[in-house]
Amino acid sequence: MIHGDPKDRDILKRYIESLIGAIDAIGEPYAGRPLPIPIIEQTYLDLIRRIKASLMGILAQLNYWPEHGEMKVPISLLFRSCVTDVLLLLYLKSLEEHEPTFENELHVLDTLYVKFVKGLLDADQLTTTEDAKQEAFKKLYADAAYLIEEVSPLLKFKNNKALRHGSDEELLKKGGKTLSSSLTTESQFAYLSKLPEFSSLSSLYWLYKHFSQHEHYSHAGSVVIHLPQWFECLQWYKALYGCFRAVQLTSSKIGATDLLLDDLTINMGHIYSRLIEHQEDMDADSKQE
Repeated sequence: MIHGDPKDRDILKRYIESLIGAIDAIGEPYAGRPLPIPIIEQTYLDLIRRIKASLMGILAQLNYWPEHGEMKVPISLLFRSCVTDVLLLLYLKSLEEHEPTFENELHVLDTLYVKFVKGLLDADQLTTTEDAKQEAFKKLYADAAYLIEEVSPLLKFKNNKALRHGSDEELLKKGGKTLSSSLTTESQFAYLSKLPEFSSLSSLYWLYKHFSQHEHYSHAGSVVIHLPQWFECLQWYKALYGCFRAVQLTSSKIGATDLLLDDLTINMGHIYSRLIEHQEDMDADSKQE
């Protein structure tokens, strides 16, 4: 049974430390590797390192939990970050067989980032003089030329259909996507849910939605902070299982050894068993009532 107590804290910390160690081992061979690294490998490395960073934050926060119950808020927000990266990792993994399609999805994401930087420049958040601002715009547009349809007379970004030029339409259709589809966490979930090999993991989206309630305040939703510690802890186990699974599925592409893959599988199996045992105990308790 998962109780959300110091024992669960210690178990979570042990598995988190194991996954952090695995991610370090996966990335180590790339430390001295000359650039550029192939785009799929680089993307997987970036995302698992982001997952590692969130897990390190969770590890630090767990030192104060469950003695300080409010710590479940920042811990859950960090798990939300993990799950967001996991869903994107799985989505991109499903497109791995066709590199142009994979890369074009990154272009869709790049557009959002470039628009964000443009917004900062428009608001004078990055420069202090008009000349510096115009120079920054010039560099931004040059670096993002592959995303831009025209700069003059008005800046116009390519739409998603144009950004996906050369993508495998049939591959996208397997998950219900078209060349014009948006790319959000929700759309990644919808896509993955239609693929047999990923459908069970697509349910991580509902963990993402649950953890998001700790970020967005509402009077009615304030009940979330008062949920029992065991319930929140149960969601953390589920999210951690998803992290292990995503790293396992993508790490073979970036050179993980068989020994490391076996270790990931073993730890993932232990977490899964704990989740199953908890459900069995809950079922048994409900029958006795």
